[in-house]
Amino acid sequence: MHAKHLAIARSLSDNTARRAGLIVQRSSEIRQLRKADSQAKQKAKEKLQVSETPKNDAISSVSSNRAAVSSNTLMVQGLPNSTTEHMLRVLFEQFAGFEHSYIEKGKTGTAFVTFHAVAQATVALKGLQGFRLNPTHTLALSYAI
Repeated sequence: MHAKHLAIARSLSDNTARRAGLIVQRSSEIRQLRKADSQAKQKAKEKLQVSETPKNDAISSVSSNRAAVSSNTLMVQGLPNSTTEHMLRVLFEQFAGFEHSYIEKGKTGTAFVTFHAVAQATVALKGLQGFRLNPTHTLALSYAI
């Protein structure tokens, strides 16, 4: 039992570390903000896991709807609020026929991307459907009407 006491005494306890200035106390506001942010991320992660479908299923469901409604403009959803038009351009200009993109001002996380032809828009839709931008944001593409 004596050896255990020595081991504990040799390690820094939280109180000792605080006294030494190694642990900085955070204000309650910062703790609350971080807790709220952590809870929001956890909820988004759980929501994503519940609604997540395999990429091939998402593409096949879009492909089945393609015959009914096709357009050379794609509606992109699931974007972070910090997305800029430049970011969209970088993401979509890798596909042939890209013309322009714009972010819908009234709807957060929604943008529209226009291609020269419907076939080119379809290639981009299939290529980026279900693409994960980060752990909490997955792209959902559809034809704009």
